[in-house]
Amino acid sequence: MARQEAPPTTMRCTLASRHGGRAVFDEVLCMDSGRPLPVPQKGQMLLRVLACSLAPGDVRTLSGRTKLAQMPKSGFPYIPGGDVVGIVETPDPTCPDRFRKGDCVISRFFDTPSGGLAEYCAVKTSLTVLKPSFVPIPEAAAIPASVVVAVRLVEKWVRPGDRVLVLGATGGVGIHVVQLLKRVGASFVAATTQSVNRIDDMEEFHRARDQKAGPLVDRVIDYTSAPAWWDLTEFQGRNKFDLLFDFAAFPGAWKHCTAVLKSSSRGGRFITTTGDHASFDVLGMSDVCGLMWKMLARSCWTSMCCVQASLPYYEWYVGGLKDPIPTETWGSVFRAIEEGSLRIVVDPAGPFPFTQEGVREAFKLQESRHAYGKVVVLMG
Repeated sequence: MARQEAPPTTMRCTLASRHGGRAVFDEVLCMDSGRPLPVPQKGQMLLRVLACSLAPGDVRTLSGRTKLAQMPKSGFPYIPGGDVVGIVETPDPTCPDRFRKGDCVISRFFDTPSGGLAEYCAVKTSLTVLKPSFVPIPEAAAIPASVVVAVRLVEKWVRPGDRVLVLGATGGVGIHVVQLLKRVGASFVAATTQSVNRIDDMEEFHRARDQKAGPLVDRVIDYTSAPAWWDLTEFQGRNKFDLLFDFAAFPGAWKHCTAVLKSSSRGGRFITTTGDHASFDVLGMSDVCGLMWKMLARSCWTSMCCVQASLPYYEWYVGGLKDPIPTETWGSVFRAIEEGSLRIVVDPAGPFPFTQEGVREAFKLQESRHAYGKVVVLMG
């Protein structure tokens, strides 16, 4: 029987030396070649990382603006990146039959996004699934957070016959949501983007697979051009939307939405994954209380009978990041991919190489908030 080689004792990784934004990415993000391998804790496994994808949480964590809630336990320096695909090196001894050494798996970050931009990473078993053979490595890295959230949003909030407006339709969550809306019964889909050609590209991909398929998006709105989406008369009166997804923290979205979105009493729903602002501070307990107030108070207020006739129901949705990720959710994602109704989108600027320059450029693209789909770093 061939002897299995043990992992090395040190690894290459990206280290963040301190907090900072785009202006200092070139200073704070550096490569290190002598970092000790992480030691898996209870309920964890050790992976040899093949690819890592970035998300808004990675930029927030690095910025330091949410450090009370998003600060790696290791302190500085820390390894950024959280969502990975990799090969199991050390299985979880508490459930040895679930994953074995050599399995290729997909895993989402836990606690704070960290640890992924390294040759080896400790992952939580409850947030991990076997990678299907039909999903390529870069696309697999894009799945754990954004695509899972997209599927959960669609399954929870879309009703048959809904007219749906998507703000931020070409980002990591939005580009996957728009592909699934008609699949679950939406009757009309409008989407905002600054890059109309990206929606066209997605439509062309799906038409190539099914010539009889109708459009995924019935109306594409370039938000850089006038008039604003809330001023479009084609979406007012009897043509208001039943559901609005805000994935972009679109300025003034909640303030203006009633012009095109039905009231709660008529089934109107405003669902956001970002809140009112793309960037926010969580530096002290007053910030925590303020954030919780924003998340909960508006939802409670719009649930009250006295306002249901004038305002849509509001929810800042965070349910897509539950632990564990249900087996049914993973199944929904993989079925949609296999049947061709869901294409995992990796920004064409990548996958970025696992080099100092490559990681810095990946972070800059993620911070720009104009990535097409997901930003991925490939280790090989």
